[in-house]
Amino acid sequence: MFSFDNSHVAIGHDYINGFRYSIYQKCTVYNIKSRCSSRVAATLEE
Repeated sequence: MFSFDNSHVAIGHDYINGFRYSIYQKCTVYNIKSRCSSRVAATLEE
């Protein structure tokens, strides 16, 4: 999946159970311009 400006691409994702009912989505994102990857996490509340 590419970002809206095609500068980043998601190269992997995973779901992790958090505290109580929360779930974390962890994505590995590749920056096309700088040629490096980073991990980004977000909380998905239920």
